[in-house]
Amino acid sequence: MPKSGGEHLASLRDGRSIYIDGARVEDPTSCRAFRNVASSVKRLYDFANSPANRDLMTFETETGRPANRIWQLPATYADLIERRKALEAWTALHAGFLGRAAGRMTCARWAQRFAAASSRLCDVIARRCLSIPDCSPSGLLRPYSRYGPANGSPGKATFLASI
Repeated sequence: MPKSGGEHLASLRDGRSIYIDGARVEDPTSCRAFRNVASSVKRLYDFANSPANRDLMTFETETGRPANRIWQLPATYADLIERRKALEAWTALHAGFLGRAAGRMTCARWAQRFAAASSRLCDVIARRCLSIPDCSPSGLLRPYSRYGPANGSPGKATFLASI
């Protein structure tokens, strides 16, 4: 199961270096500047892990482990609809002010179309930058889609930063 909200808050208390106004923040979950957003993200994890929401918010990965749908690369129209429903439910919790799931997916779709239209660029990216033997558009995105579930992450908005 993806990590719970409590596990996420505990993971933030790992000694990472966080500074605000020149002062080190020992515990971002209790610091005035970060505690509310930490609590909001906790709520997202707990929503996704609620037994009532598991079918909506999770999918089974290639390894058989459940993961948050934010990491799902839809293979069918039905997959796309299920992922959209999950993202809509999650976004309703924070009115769209936390995260960029939809933006990342748009970026991923753009990357798929761009890579599909330019096999030469695809070869360059695959060989020189990412060393991915499968140069299909889904092959380019698959390593990214595996990162989150393997690392207990709900998703990041940094998809194409390295490309």
